[in-house]
Amino acid sequence: MAQWLVLGFPNSGCTQPRYLRYDRVTSTTIVRLLEAPTEEWAEPEVWNSRDGLIDTTLRVALSDHVIGDQQVRLRSYNGQVTRPTLRFKPGESVRILLANELAPNPDPMPSNHNIPHHFNTTNLHTHGLHISPSNSSDNVLLKIEPGERFQYRFAWRRERG
Repeated sequence: MAQWLVLGFPNSGCTQPRYLRYDRVTSTTIVRLLEAPTEEWAEPEVWNSRDGLIDTTLRVALSDHVIGDQQVRLRSYNGQVTRPTLRFKPGESVRILLANELAPNPDPMPSNHNIPHHFNTTNLHTHGLHISPSNSSDNVLLKIEPGERFQYRFAWRRERG
């Protein structure tokens, strides 16, 4: 069975997304770069602030998609492959209830935490914003396990001039 990895998304400046296709042949893995499909890619959903706030739920679950000519089941965000774009300004706030609806992790915790593990554990993290990295904000150390929900709250502070 082929597995696909999408390289590049519309908001990344990549105008022609590419796919890597992995086919297992005996003990060797063959990687082939394929051309993008001819149909246009839709931009991710945009969540705009209203009255200084984005207040929403982001569901992480498996869902079925078609990539190229292949039917695939992927981790998705509210049923979409790409996460939504958040649009808000300095001084505004965001509240996102992250609902991890993935299946329980099938693998035990390895004794060496540097070994990849628990792929169904997730969290939410931003880059480029001057927001707190602690508590229920942009804390990269939070682990939202399958079946758990977590309420994120963060405010983008206004720059002081």
